Amino acid sequence: MGESICFVMPTMDGGGAERVVSILSGEFARSGCDVTLFLTNSTHTAYALDKRVHVDTSCAESNPNFLDQIKAIRAKMRAMPNTVFISFMDNQNLFTLIAGIGMRNRIIISQRNDPHRAFRKRRLVAAIHPWLYALADCVVFQTQDALEYYPKYAAGKYRVILNPLNDSMLPRYEGERSKRVVTVCRLNDQKNLPLAIDAFAEFRTRFRDYTFEIYGEGALENDLKRYAVSRGVGDSVHFCGFRKDVHACIFDAAMFVISSDFEGLSNSMIEAIALGIPTIATDCPIGGARMVIDNGVNGYLVPVRNKERMVTAMCSIAGDTGVQERFSKAGVRLRERLSVDSISKQWLSAIKEK
Repeated sequence: MGESICFVMPTMDGGGAERVVSILSGEFARSGCDVTLFLTNSTHTAYALDKRVHVDTSCAESNPNFLDQIKAIRAKMRAMPNTVFISFMDNQNLFTLIAGIGMRNRIIISQRNDPHRAFRKRRLVAAIHPWLYALADCVVFQTQDALEYYPKYAAGKYRVILNPLNDSMLPRYEGERSKRVVTVCRLNDQKNLPLAIDAFAEFRTRFRDYTFEIYGEGALENDLKRYAVSRGVGDSVHFCGFRKDVHACIFDAAMFVISSDFEGLSNSMIEAIALGIPTIATDCPIGGARMVIDNGVNGYLVPVRNKERMVTAMCSIAGDTGVQERFSKAGVRLRERLSVDSISKQWLSAIKEK
């Protein structure tokens, strides 16, 4: 029998952290671990889960406030004293740490984004959270830059583990690429989609047969649609919503663009690279893009909020099939580095460490 593991998540909506948990939980269950997924805010699951993963929605079903969530997590720990608890997302990280005070469970928390922006609406919590995080038995980061934000005295507890790629990815597309720019993301301020729309509008003055497809959902969808119209590209920017088959929708695209102002390690970006889609990403904090993109080798890095550099990169890819092919062939090598087997072994090492 393997380890007993409980993932603590607010929800399993269609985001990057949720996708990582769906992959890891399934891999751990297949390897013989007893895996539980404890949802605290919502019962919704956008990703398919391995049938051996126990999903507990008892907390989420009661419409809990933050104190209710802490109490529920603590009760779960009391009922599972030999279980390792792994928390994703900032609020759940704090709730899990507080719930674990005086408990015997090993607690691992995962920082998924730019720590400079964590809890920014709560200044006191933002100021003290690095020291609170250091109370965990292990803290997993996506980038070295994120790790270096936290107290050095607890460095022995820190690990950098990149996100896994699903082993069932489609093979690299080898034909003539469709004249489409694509992106996959939540439609929120962090992703700075107006920059991508601005860049596409200028790019399209030279490459008029291209369209821009935006996959994902979010509160800004209507605002972004209006913005595309205002930039004169309303008819060529398509909002495609959340698609479970998004890889099949985008794998032959000419390029993938991610325009974030800040980011941990974008799952959609690493998936696009591994599918062999030529990729352009902003070199934003907290350093995730530069960990997987070798500029000019398997994609382009451009400065944050720099429309001109993004347009130049887009034109370089669209105007040269040689660049497309070179980036595509180099990109698929990421599959081995970020295989589920490789990444899950790194996580299991952190889980088993005493």
